[in-house]
Amino acid sequence: MPAFSFRTKLILAMSLTVAGVTGATLYVTQQRVQAAYQRQFEDQFRLQLSFFSERRVQLLGEIAKRCKNVSESVRIISALEEALMENDPDLFYDNLDTEIALLTEAADNPSITVIDPTGRALVPGKSRPYFLPHGTGDGRDSLLERLVKRMSEGRERRQEIGYLTLSGGKLGECIVTPLVNQATDDVLGALVMAFPLSDHGERAMHESSRQALLSGIWLDGSIHSQTIPATLHEMLAKRVASEIKNTASGTSAETIRVASVPHLLFHRVLNPGSLFPPAAQVGLYSMAEAVREQQQLRMRILGFGVVALLGGLALTLYLSHGFSRPIEALAAGTRRISEGDYAVRVQVRGRDEFSALASSFNEMAADLAQKERYKLLLAQVSDPQVADALVHGRVALGGEVRRASVLFCDIRGFTALTEGMPPQEVITMMNEHMTAMTRVVHAHHGVVDKFVGDLIMAIFGAPKSYGDDTRLAVDCALEMLAVRRRLNETTSRRIEMGIGVATGEMVAGCMGSDDRLNYTVLGERVNLASRLCSKAGRGELMMDEATHAALNGAFEAQPVEPMPLKGFSQPVPAFRLSLAEGTGSVA
Repeated sequence: MPAFSFRTKLILAMSLTVAGVTGATLYVTQQRVQAAYQRQFEDQFRLQLSFFSERRVQLLGEIAKRCKNVSESVRIISALEEALMENDPDLFYDNLDTEIALLTEAADNPSITVIDPTGRALVPGKSRPYFLPHGTGDGRDSLLERLVKRMSEGRERRQEIGYLTLSGGKLGECIVTPLVNQATDDVLGALVMAFPLSDHGERAMHESSRQALLSGIWLDGSIHSQTIPATLHEMLAKRVASEIKNTASGTSAETIRVASVPHLLFHRVLNPGSLFPPAAQVGLYSMAEAVREQQQLRMRILGFGVVALLGGLALTLYLSHGFSRPIEALAAGTRRISEGDYAVRVQVRGRDEFSALASSFNEMAADLAQKERYKLLLAQVSDPQVADALVHGRVALGGEVRRASVLFCDIRGFTALTEGMPPQEVITMMNEHMTAMTRVVHAHHGVVDKFVGDLIMAIFGAPKSYGDDTRLAVDCALEMLAVRRRLNETTSRRIEMGIGVATGEMVAGCMGSDDRLNYTVLGERVNLASRLCSKAGRGELMMDEATHAALNGAFEAQPVEPMPLKGFSQPVPAFRLSLAEGTGSVA
């Protein structure tokens, strides 16, 4: 994954935030607009149902009441019994002239017929304009069969009102009123009155909804509507039929597309539980206006989003510039500190958190610079290895027993050499000598313990061991003699040295007072190295037995007679190694 700068991350975060907020706003707005339109259309659909129901009650109430009064007339019941007995329907219809006149006044173009208990229509012999013969395809066949079944079982006593498809495919309303002999409680038949339904309020609703609402009535797999285009009838009829079959509540709503425009399709069953075929009020609402409004809102929101994004980017660039400059300055300062430049400082601007961070950085840099000065000063007054070990806490302050080799290097005839020499010249000569010898010690991983006048004390194996510390000490001694010989060829003052080396266990650590400590080694081997140095001749190296044994014959050192040494009760055996011998044998 690529590494991004702080400014890039801030810009990406701002852009994603604005895009996320814009997208969420757009989504929520679209959902709410769609929900608002759906609620609006549902309200209109309920209003249409209410209007249709009220109209139905108004229109059918009087007709149903008249049909009920006719069915309860004793004269009508007697005429029906006589017509059934004589098998002469005209005996019944002749007695209905007055009642039929009352019924036909209540509706336009009604058709009236009577059925017997077997479901057979009583067909008059005379031509009667209101009679619609049975079997003309007006949808009453199955209805009459169900009515006959209910009547024969003695369970049908209530008036039924519903919808039928009349001849010519017209939608009609139908009222079926049982004809019951009140004396015997026998069902003698039923009075059927049907009339076309020409207006169910769809045009008014279409206009009031600004032509967004298309409505009609579904019946027997067909749509009856004055506003829904005929090209949609078959498709809508199939959908409504499927929904009526699968919807237990009798009401449903779904979204369909008509000519690429989303529409909401509602339906509600008008006669649940009726013996009549189910009929449903259908509402089709165009979402074109909602889509247009959503598109307009989308463009506005996107426009605001673009403006917000550009403004956010500008603000982010401005803020990120204010953020990135101090961060970049701090990063650059950190790199310079890692390179050892502790004098670096960053500019403090303002009083914000970055200013506090810059101030803290400057304080840290000053502390590091001071510590570095302490370290340099410590390195000047002690060996760099010791200084580094002290700074990093790798020195046992209480002292520890280590096996190491100690080297003492002393100038021969120093007093006579410097007699009459100006002090400044003495200092110059000694600084040149000590610098050269110190470099040789460091090159062999030795530690310069101290300078005592013209004497150098070096340690090999403490505070850190490099493996063959004894060999390093002897190699260092021979190299010191060789370097000094080369220097004698170029300087006006010839200096001769003697070196002593001893190996063994000794105590190493920081020693001194509470106010001042010095890393050094103490022990018999240290004293022995000092005494051997004093016995070494010009250009000679004196070593003890332990040192010689650790060399494993690497050098042809000459044994000397055991020497009485100050501080040692018995003469000490030693070995002498001159520069020529050592040089010839160095691997």
